[in-house]
Amino acid sequence: PLMESYRFAELVDVIATVKQNIPTDRIVHAFGLGHPMLFALAVALGCDFFDSASYALFAKAGRYMTVEGTKKIDELDYISCTCPVCVEHGIRLKKLYGEDKTRALALHNLYVCFSEIEAVKQSIRDGRLWEHVALRCRSHPEMMRALTALTKHSDWIATLDAVTKNSAIYYTGFETALRPEVVNAKKRLERIEGGMRIPLKPYGEVPPGLLEFYPFGQTLHPENTSEYTFKETALEKLRMMADYQFGKGAGALIPDNAIVKKSRNTGRMRWVYVNKEMFLTIRASDHFLLPKEGYMKLLHENFKYPRLRVVLEDDGEVLACVKEGKSVFAKFVKEVDPELKAGDECLIVDHLDNLIRGGTLHMSPKEIKDFTKGMAVRVR
Repeated sequence: PLMESYRFAELVDVIATVKQNIPTDRIVHAFGLGHPMLFALAVALGCDFFDSASYALFAKAGRYMTVEGTKKIDELDYISCTCPVCVEHGIRLKKLYGEDKTRALALHNLYVCFSEIEAVKQSIRDGRLWEHVALRCRSHPEMMRALTALTKHSDWIATLDAVTKNSAIYYTGFETALRPEVVNAKKRLERIEGGMRIPLKPYGEVPPGLLEFYPFGQTLHPENTSEYTFKETALEKLRMMADYQFGKGAGALIPDNAIVKKSRNTGRMRWVYVNKEMFLTIRASDHFLLPKEGYMKLLHENFKYPRLRVVLEDDGEVLACVKEGKSVFAKFVKEVDPELKAGDECLIVDHLDNLIRGGTLHMSPKEIKDFTKGMAVRVR
C-alpha cells in the first residue's frame, strides 16, 4: 500500500526503523519493492534484496517502466530506452497486441530493473550512492519527500558510514548538508579549539589547516572558493589534523623537533620524522595521518582506554597472528571504541591494554559487534 499510493516518505521511516532495531549482520529483503526508481533509496537505507512481480503486472496494464517513473505505453510518442526490446520495436512497441505486447513490455521492464540494479552497484563502488539517490529522488515530488525523510536519519547512517572515501563530494541540493560524510565532519570539527576559521559550505566554519583533509578538500560546492593562502606552519597544520582525526590532545603529542617532508610533485606534506625515525606518514588521497610505532605509543599512553582502541579476545593464537601483521576478524574483537568510524586508524591492543599493532578499521564499531565474519581491521 505504501508504494502503490506513493507514500515513499513513510516507507523510508519504516525501513529505517527496522534497520535501527535489528543487528547489522541481518539481511533485509524488501518484499514487493519492485520499481527501479526506488532501488537506490532502498539500498541507501540498507536493503539487500528486492522481490516483486511489478514488471509483469505493469506490463499487463500496458505500463512502461523507467527509472523516473511509470508511463502508459500508448501515450508515448518517443522511446529513448536502448534495451533489446526497445531497439527491436522502438515506438512500434505500443502497436503490438495481446500476449506479444505484454511479453515485450514485461521484458523491457525487467531490463530496466536489472539495469538500475547494476547502476546502483557501480555507484557504490564509485562512492557515489548519495549522488545517485539524489538524482533518482528528483524524478517525482513524493520521491523528494522521501529524500527529506532520509536526511532525518542522517545521524544514524553516519554511525555506519566510512570516515574517508576515494570519491569527491558533489553538491546536489539541500540534502548535501545532511549526508553522512558532512554530519561526521561537523562533529569532528568540535575537536578543534580556537584559531582562525573560514566559511566552507556545507560544513560551516572550517580551520584553514584542514582544507586539504577529507572531506573538506574533496567537496565541490558552487559557492566555495579555492583562493586561500595558508599562513600556518607545517607543524601547526599537522597538529590541527591530528586533533581532528584522533581527538583533542593528539596534536600536542607531535614534538617540536618533528621534521616535515613534502612531496616534490605536489608540495604537500607526506612524511614526518622525529629523531631521524619515521613518526607518521600522510596519505596523499585524503591527508589522513598514518601513525608509525613512535606516534602509536604516544597515542596509546595519552588516550585513556578504550579511546582509539580495538581490543582483542584473550586468545594466544589470535594475538600471535596479529603481531605478525595478519588482519583482525570481527569474531576476535572483544571491544572497540564507539567513537571510531570505518576508515579510521586505530590501536590494536590485547585484553590487558598492551599495544600490539596499528591498523585501519574496515567496519563500524556496531558492525564489528554484530558480525561474526569479515575483516574488522586491516593491520599495518
